[in-house]
Amino acid sequence: MEQACTADVEVDVASRLEVIDALEEAAVDFAVAAGLDREPAQLFGLAVREALTNAIRHGNGLDPERPVRVSFGRDDAGGLLVHVRDWGPGFVPSEVPDPRLPQQIGLGCGRGLFFMRRFADEVRFEFPSEGGCVVSLCKRLA
Repeated sequence: MEQACTADVEVDVASRLEVIDALEEAAVDFAVAAGLDREPAQLFGLAVREALTNAIRHGNGLDPERPVRVSFGRDDAGGLLVHVRDWGPGFVPSEVPDPRLPQQIGLGCGRGLFFMRRFADEVRFEFPSEGGCVVSLCKRLA
């Protein structure tokens, strides 16, 4: 179900791996402040971390001139909603293999999507006409 988002905070950051820790911490703090217990907040933070890593590494190709936009907000139902947007070529989520398959063990692909889907209640992918990918991570509070 599509939910509107009221962004409390929106920031553009350079596509540098060094920004990920601070943004993950901000996601955890945002979740705790909204009423989520610490452990599920940290797991939601891990989902945000994986979305950021994918946007920076795969979407924007580690190009610091290409920003990643991150917004923290609430959806219409009061849940947490984080959007991570890159400007890369996009991808087909259904074509990313499940990292738990025997032939995928030891390979470095698919784990980020797996963790996002595991630790967020809903994960959506949008591919705007001007390019890039928007990953939306939703976490219900109740």
